[in-house]
Amino acid sequence: TVQTTLAALTPEQLLNHAPRDAVTGALSVLFVYVGAVPGLLRSFLEMSLRDDEIAAIRRDLDAQTRHRLAQVIAVSTSRSDVPDPEAMALVLHACAVECAFAAAGVHGHVPMSPERIRATLTLAVTRALCADGPAR
Repeated sequence: TVQTTLAALTPEQLLNHAPRDAVTGALSVLFVYVGAVPGLLRSFLEMSLRDDEIAAIRRDLDAQTRHRLAQVIAVSTSRSDVPDPEAMALVLHACAVECAFAAAGVHGHVPMSPERIRATLTLAVTRALCADGPAR
């Protein structure tokens, strides 16, 4: 469930890991969740475009996720590396969700392996969050 996924993304659970390991773990949780229910997510997305109540649920879930992500970013990065954790959370959330949806085929077939998508997303997120991340 979404609540189980959010429960796995706490600052306490991620801070005890090297930055790349924390990013890898967080993205793994997302990709496993999306990969397990791509049809359900596709239906939910479609419904959220037609039904105001479903759209409100989607906005609330996205807001909860971004808030949790902003908390993790705020406690795990310096302000010199990430001046605005809330804005970074919004950008990374949109990027990560769309990549996970692509990897799971939520929007249709993508001619690229899920592993390749996840590896590249992990690299991008690590670079965005860590001044001492992989070479640029």
